[in-house]
Amino acid sequence: KSLVTLDLCARITTGRAYPDGQPGPAPASVVVLSGDDGARDVITGRLRAAGADMARAQAFDREPGEALLRLPGQLARLEAAVARRGARYVVIDPITAFLDLNVNLACDRSVHAALAPLAGLAQRRGCVIHMIRHLNKGGGQNALYRGLHSIGFIANCRVGWLVACDPGVANQYVVAQPKSNLDLPQPSLAYAIESHESGNPVIAWRGLSQCNAL
Repeated sequence: KSLVTLDLCARITTGRAYPDGQPGPAPASVVVLSGDDGARDVITGRLRAAGADMARAQAFDREPGEALLRLPGQLARLEAAVARRGARYVVIDPITAFLDLNVNLACDRSVHAALAPLAGLAQRRGCVIHMIRHLNKGGGQNALYRGLHSIGFIANCRVGWLVACDPGVANQYVVAQPKSNLDLPQPSLAYAIESHESGNPVIAWRGLSQCNAL
């Protein structure tokens, strides 16, 4: 999931076409918040390997020992970074790592209250906020219920994507769209993870998937 968002970041910063072949817009800036990987030693290297224009990409960094930025309590810090960059795409990976500690992840009402200020930021700054969360251990469920914690996370989003292993092809993954409030659902895309000459993993898109298991 994280590599997919970094691949999109690279395309947005350079104006390259999207993985489905649709033309990209004019190059724009992106901001990445990662709770799992370091900005300096991991995210920056993977963005470079994906071909990002690093002048338009900011991996939101923190000093050793510094706590993660918390949302919505420290929304002003994130908005300042978005405004400074003029960013059009913001990745928060995973969203649960950056929420205030008093947010009840199992409560729809609490999740909605936490995400509403982020929606306001997106509207004010004209940007997309892409939140990543992990899957639960369930199988055979409706795709909308596969996300970990409250369904309020997907309910508050206009578009939702699901990334999972392709059960029909070894070492292949599928990106499917279980939710879209803005347009008709898009066809699923298949991809593999390959090693770049720098040693960083990169996405190798394989086009439309014939997998209907998702």
